[in-house]
Amino acid sequence: MMNDETTLAELFLGVATSKQREAVISEDNLVVVSAGAGSGKTRTLSWRFAWLVATGSARHDEILTITYTEKAAQEMEDKILSTLNDWLKALETSDIAPKEKKAVAERLTLACNRFDEAQISTIHSFAMNLLKSYGQFLEINPNFNIVTPQQEDIFYESAVNALDLLDENWFSQNAPLPWHQKIMDLISDEAFRDVLDFYGPRVLIDLGREACNLFGSRSLNSDELFRISTTLEKIEEKAIELVFNSKADRKGLYSNLYNFWIEEVNVDAGNKDNLSQR
Repeated sequence: MMNDETTLAELFLGVATSKQREAVISEDNLVVVSAGAGSGKTRTLSWRFAWLVATGSARHDEILTITYTEKAAQEMEDKILSTLNDWLKALETSDIAPKEKKAVAERLTLACNRFDEAQISTIHSFAMNLLKSYGQFLEINPNFNIVTPQQEDIFYESAVNALDLLDENWFSQNAPLPWHQKIMDLISDEAFRDVLDFYGPRVLIDLGREACNLFGSRSLNSDELFRISTTLEKIEEKAIELVFNSKADRKGLYSNLYNFWIEEVNVDAGNKDNLSQR
């Protein structure tokens, strides 16, 4: 660190611990800070942001600050802006060389005056803005909106009513064209209707909703889920065949079943349909 930066660190980071100061002034591109609740992570990150601005390492609109909740994002935004203003005031009464003081003051002032340009948001908000700006390259309609929890509840309640009435039109209207035939085939399937009669529409819709939440968070879309479901049917058929055709003793049978499931269920993503021929 240069002498000028050492002076700035003494001015701006006088109350920081040695570990906090190390994280803030580090010149490494990747700095990982792990600490417990209430230990000063937000303050350290706000210092890091202000430090990059003050030293000219980055402008305020070149730094991406990501959190996971709206509350945390607002707290982070308030803390960073407060830090920038505090440092600007501290700079005014400092004895730093005039040339250096002027340069740092200009950077901090610009960041304060145009702070609304800073990229501070939740990861979901950032991802949405990214898709809206560049979605055309991914064939995504930039006019999409994020579904609210209330809208989601209304949709699934409508799905329960539609399934209760076996309303093919409702499902077709709310599904992509390639899925229309799959929907018609499923609704007309006698085995599916037996399951529907036994469990009721709400249980099946709730199951589908949970599957969407579970597998959607693992980047699996509806087409992949459908493909996986057909693969699992093949696995189940083979497991049943193994049980009824095996002439081994019970211990050997359980061992064979265990090995079979370990091999088939853990098959890698590129070979989900390639079941072994044992």
